[in-house]
Amino acid sequence: MIIEEKLKEAKLETVPRLVQLGLTTEQIAQALDLPLSLILETLR
Repeated sequence: MIIEEKLKEAKLETVPRLVQLGLTTEQIAQALDLPLSLILETLR
């Protein structure tokens, strides 16, 4: 379980960088295999 949480945390840390590269939140959610709601929450 700890490994899964760390992996999720690492994915979420990449979200702002992916936005800077021009990806949409939908593209980011799909690429990282995470729910869109989690991506949007991360950007708040």
